[in-house]
Amino acid sequence: RRSAAPTEAPIAPQRPLHCPQRLQPLSATSKSKFIMSLLARMGVKDPKLEALAMWKDPKVSGAVMAGAAGLYVLLELSSFTVVEMVATLCLIVTIAGAVWGYVAGYLGKSGMPVPEFMTNGISEDSARKMVVDSALPAVNKALACTASVVKGENLGMSLKLAVYFFLVAKIGHYLSLCTFAFLGLVKFMTIPKLYATYQTEIDKAIDQAMTKLNEIKKMIMEKLEPILSKLPKAKSGKSE
Repeated sequence: RRSAAPTEAPIAPQRPLHCPQRLQPLSATSKSKFIMSLLARMGVKDPKLEALAMWKDPKVSGAVMAGAAGLYVLLELSSFTVVEMVATLCLIVTIAGAVWGYVAGYLGKSGMPVPEFMTNGISEDSARKMVVDSALPAVNKALACTASVVKGENLGMSLKLAVYFFLVAKIGHYLSLCTFAFLGLVKFMTIPKLYATYQTEIDKAIDQAMTKLNEIKKMIMEKLEPILSKLPKAKSGKSE
């Protein structure tokens, strides 16, 4: 009598290896939307400022960058303080306006042109749009974050802010307010244009850096988790 042939165990289907996804180059439309979003995060919503940051007119953008760099070097080489610079600028504008108006009266022309809101004032709708619609959400978010940090409700956020403020204090010891303003202008005039030009290379570098950063963050959190779990947490002010 023949014995039954042993049945072979079914082979489990192999799972495909998961490879980390790489950032794909954006299309022209997606790239334009991303750059608009980047400019909006930098506070740029005016089409003229967008054109300036994207160097759509190289002569105008170059003139603004060169003028700002020349002014920055001039101010850094001088011994002017911020108050002195503001007062001197107001003095120059006052004298220039008086001379302009005096000469324009003899020539039968109007005085120095000024923005319309300076002569007609700011309407309530414009003020509400600038303050309530734009600034109020950011202010409320900052207040909520400040309250959370002061109460000690989020230890991780408190540690991040502590490191951030420490770095700002150290950097601010060596850089003046004028230098911070100039660096902000350089950021505004370079980052959007550089990303639009070298998007593929920048995305690849960011992808590699974020992967490495996530690995380091995961390793740090694994070491800090036992310590943080033993610390007492602040009680929320909300009653159950």
